[in-house]
Amino acid sequence: MLLIYLCTFMGALVFYQPVGVLYLGSRGLNITQVLSLESVLLVGMLLSEVPSGYLSDIIGCKWIMVLGFLCAAVSQLIYAVASGFAQFAVSSAFFGVSIACLSGARDVYIMGHLERLGLTDVKHVGDVYGRVTAMSLVAGVVSSLAGAQMATISLALPAVVTAIASVLALFTALLLPKPPRTENSELHLASSWLAALRDVLRSPMLMFFAVTPTYALFASINSVAQVKLTRYHTGVGWFGIVFAVSTLLAAGASSLTGRLGQRWGTGKVHGVAILGAGVAYLFGALPGGPTVIIAAVVLVAVCMNIRLPVSYVIMNAHVVPAMRATMLSMVGLISGIVGSLINPAIGYAADKSPNLSLVLVGSALLFIGTVWFFVSGRSARRANGEGSEG
Repeated sequence: MLLIYLCTFMGALVFYQPVGVLYLGSRGLNITQVLSLESVLLVGMLLSEVPSGYLSDIIGCKWIMVLGFLCAAVSQLIYAVASGFAQFAVSSAFFGVSIACLSGARDVYIMGHLERLGLTDVKHVGDVYGRVTAMSLVAGVVSSLAGAQMATISLALPAVVTAIASVLALFTALLLPKPPRTENSELHLASSWLAALRDVLRSPMLMFFAVTPTYALFASINSVAQVKLTRYHTGVGWFGIVFAVSTLLAAGASSLTGRLGQRWGTGKVHGVAILGAGVAYLFGALPGGPTVIIAAVVLVAVCMNIRLPVSYVIMNAHVVPAMRATMLSMVGLISGIVGSLINPAIGYAADKSPNLSLVLVGSALLFIGTVWFFVSGRSARRANGEGSEG
């Protein structure tokens, strides 16, 4: 698993993250266009989610992961030299393909490794996903601190260094050992898109993840926070410290995912994390200067990175192992469609009023968190009923 952790770390070194909105603004984009790029990214994801998952089940997850890192490298190289919305949109589309390739294939790679070791209980699966998420967050701390300082020299420098890091991540991915193929006489049926879609539609838990654009809602905090901090005349160097601290705390919380899930149950941890983020968004809209929005960024980051590994555990528990990547890709496809519609709306609201966007997103997360407890509770009661009948 060491190389998986290393690939995750290298691929998550995004040095322009704390100043991305400022960098794009220097290239002529407004906040609506910035968040519209997220929709372009999601379109790239949804067009490649199912094909990448299907190919991962058929030809092997390692090569789809390599393809994902290749697309990420192309994306970051374009991002470093782009000017104007169209060129940044091409970069975002490539990055969307990268995310689609890496998400499902990495799940298959990790779960295959754990299944061979017989470590598929909630604690072990949660701990591994927690470490993967934590490695990504540690990279976020490093790149936030370094990127903000680079930006004091040139806003373009963090983008250039990010492109170099993404190329190094690609070469690291090529070193991953190829996992043993599992022969399955039902592979063709299990990998069929219609079969995967059918099983996703029949699972209330998977459909929840598919139709609720939780990731898009969580992720918008960084863009809105940069707008608010700029209006408070906060120095660019402080941006890196803010995002580094929030990411460091999130990494610590993420590493505890397995223990939290084992103690309180993954469903409860997942729901509380969503509700906590909703409260944090609403808090960020309160008056009080930069301290308030900084606290909101920290709280959202912690909640998001507790929720993320827990969501992997929950989804993997509800998929058919033989078509894991294809089913997870179906979930990502539907979620991508919903998210691509949400991001421009958040960007438009942020252009009108950052506080308005914070209130809208916070309210949406509170609603989604409440719905989650209803869906997960109903699913648990149904499972208990079926177990009693057995």
